[in-house]
Amino acid sequence: MVASPAIEVQVKSWSRPRVEGGAFVYDGLDEVQYNKLVDGPFSVPRYLFLVVVPSEREEYTRFETDGMKLRQLAYFTDLRGERAVARPDRRRQRRVRIPVGNLLTPRTLLGLVGGAEGAYDGHG
Repeated sequence: MVASPAIEVQVKSWSRPRVEGGAFVYDGLDEVQYNKLVDGPFSVPRYLFLVVVPSEREEYTRFETDGMKLRQLAYFTDLRGERAVARPDRRRQRRVRIPVGNLLTPRTLLGLVGGAEGAYDGHG
């Protein structure tokens, strides 16, 4: 067991989600960003977190006396095992599919970090 479990993530926001066949189809990663998620091996697992946000910023968060509340959902995917782009270019985008079932919750986050026995393992 790891004494201080950790993960690394790229967090992207998206206001115009597109779903096909049970997965978000996201074209917002350039090839360099994509390779940072797939071109391992890594000592710390890496994930893409996708936060679906409204087009109006004012609708995204709400401030209350007990803190700031984010009002949208986030999803994750593990791109481990995908093939890296041989000559990555920041001007080219790489399509990624994120299963809609990969909802980021406290339980799934603990599972990704490795802190919850029997929690989700990150493969969708």
